[in-house]
Amino acid sequence: MHFIELGKFKKHYKDLNDTLNIWITFLNKAYEIDVNKIPEQLSQDEAVKKAIEKLDIMYLDSEERELYENDLKSMRIQKAELKTAERKGEK
Repeated sequence: MHFIELGKFKKHYKDLNDTLNIWITFLNKAYEIDVNKIPEQLSQDEAVKKAIEKLDIMYLDSEERELYENDLKSMRIQKAELKTAERKGEK
């Protein structure tokens, strides 16, 4: 178990050398990370990259979130229709 005072953790992106440091840096700087400009050191960890993308969704206002959810729903429907068509084609 680790106890870390985030305010005292001051590593720069170039100094991140393990998963713990990457996650601490993400937690410390999440508010300033742009999903379109993820620092290379953070984007190397797929879980952190996914967390950054999820955080970006959380920052959406209600109108943007509704658009996002509608797009997501549309993609899921399209995927289900494609699977159904594939199953019918296999018969």
